[in-house]
Amino acid sequence: MSVRLVIFDLDDTLYPEIQFVYSGFLKVSEYLSKKLDIDRLKLFEFLISSFEKGIRRNNFDLLLEKFGIEEDVGTLVQIYRNHYPKISLYPDSKYILEYLKSRTFKIALITDGYPVTQFNKIGALRLTRYLDAISVNDISRGESKLYEKSFLKVLKALDVQPDKAVYVGDAPEKDFVVPNKLGMCSVRVIRKEGLYSSKDDNSEFPPDYKITSLVKLKEILEGN
Repeated sequence: MSVRLVIFDLDDTLYPEIQFVYSGFLKVSEYLSKKLDIDRLKLFEFLISSFEKGIRRNNFDLLLEKFGIEEDVGTLVQIYRNHYPKISLYPDSKYILEYLKSRTFKIALITDGYPVTQFNKIGALRLTRYLDAISVNDISRGESKLYEKSFLKVLKALDVQPDKAVYVGDAPEKDFVVPNKLGMCSVRVIRKEGLYSSKDDNSEFPPDYKITSLVKLKEILEGN
């Protein structure tokens, strides 16, 4: 296999997703603090505490209940999703992206989420300087990486056959299903702080390789 294209996932693959979560929590805390004259840090610390306890869906409802705040939770959700985050690439992500660019590999990104959220992340990370193609699956429309559409779109746009492409992601339940079906090489990066780091591989669609740093991707590519 002579690899021509490397496709990356975004969250917890190229940057720590927890950074986005905390950035969004801070924006929500600042909004409520200015509007209601409540200590911003108390709000922020409560949101972080709830998240670290494993709460992922009702954080803002719990916040409003805790502080007796009357506010439309939908407004807080929109602030969170639409804010321009303070996030940064993992050092090994920057290393491998610059390596790939210097070796004339094609580089693409396929990610699931709300488009405004994901494109704000892409902008904050200045990823467009590296990328030849971007595909964002809109989860509000039921799109996801479990469907072939986004992968085929990128492969067609860059004129690359599946067996000449590598997909790198972190979520074992969904990231490698389509790449494996299409005959792409699949690589799982396991970040210690990643939201899926403790999840087992999908037994039906396991990755071809597992790494703990994207620096190791260089060895995989050079070995193929």
